[in-house]
Amino acid sequence: MKTLADEGSESSKVIVIGIPNAGQSLISFGKDLANRLEVIPFESNPENKIAELVRKGESALRISINIRDEIINAAQGSFYIAQMLAYHTCIRGHITQTCVMEVKTGESYESVKTDVMETLKRSFHDTVIAFCRGTKLKREGRAPYLHLLYWLSESNNWSINAVWEANKHPAQKGSVLQVVTKGFLIDLIKNSEDIQKVLHFDATSNILVAQDPQFVFYIRNMSWPTISNEVGFISMEFPSRYDFALSFAGEERAIAEAMFNTLQDNELEVFYDKNEQHRILAENVEEYLAPIYASDAQFVICILGPTYPAKVWTKFESKQFRERFKSGEVIPILLDTVTPGAFDLANDVGHITWHTDKDPAIQVEEIASLLLRKCADVRGTLV
Repeated sequence: MKTLADEGSESSKVIVIGIPNAGQSLISFGKDLANRLEVIPFESNPENKIAELVRKGESALRISINIRDEIINAAQGSFYIAQMLAYHTCIRGHITQTCVMEVKTGESYESVKTDVMETLKRSFHDTVIAFCRGTKLKREGRAPYLHLLYWLSESNNWSINAVWEANKHPAQKGSVLQVVTKGFLIDLIKNSEDIQKVLHFDATSNILVAQDPQFVFYIRNMSWPTISNEVGFISMEFPSRYDFALSFAGEERAIAEAMFNTLQDNELEVFYDKNEQHRILAENVEEYLAPIYASDAQFVICILGPTYPAKVWTKFESKQFRERFKSGEVIPILLDTVTPGAFDLANDVGHITWHTDKDPAIQVEEIASLLLRKCADVRGTLV
């Protein structure tokens, strides 16, 4: 493309047919091509063309479709979707051939849409479930794959930038960026022929694209709570921005980081200071942190080692969540090197003991399992 453009031959033309927006990486490779390209989108026709299509069908059958305007609007520029909706309108009205005299249909759009959705369900339902479940279902997680598909269903041009969308949704940001940046999303698509037929992900530009107008219509009209329940998520209601916030002294950072990684791998939102440093920069740190420990995290995990009471920031953090002990929203992890009675509030509630002579990796997995169950119990009450 670049060579032909540079040669300037009047007889040369390159036509590239492909997935919308997926070719963005070509422009990224050769930026000077950007002003030499014209993009002609297919399946995005103006309403007057969709209306013309419907009118020609009505004329050929000698009928008048009572829900013509609804069909034109629902088609969203797709000839194929308009044809499907008009076809099912005729079938419901028992119109299978040209009428002798003009007939006006009397169907409701909702009934026609239900018939179309039932037809499309046979093709796409299992694919949607497989995509929303991801590489491995995390029932307590924040459903990153489901949210990506939901955001895609709200897009007007069949595509989204996954990273941009994540940044617009703080409650799902961590879990979505996890599957996008670590390659889990692209692996999921590559390993499923059915998903590849309807979705494409360009890892260079982070663009997720739907490839089939029927699939787009299906995901735009699905019941998302029903899909969430069928996939197996406990709840789609998230009362707090974070599931957990970690509070610890610097000496216990290795434990905190391992805990953060394990919980994030389970698609939970976790506040961990090291992961948030770029956001804290140039902010009033106390004003930034106070609401996180006071209310923005559903649970606070405080890792209590010998130096915890002496640190400036742990004193500040514990002051914010101290009252939350009474409501069972603080989960203490006490190191076995701590002097008995050093943390009165922590000793008065159910806590976890960290054994310094045991394998840290095994303990992190065991504790994470308990935390997931705790999270599941709370989520279950919201259903």
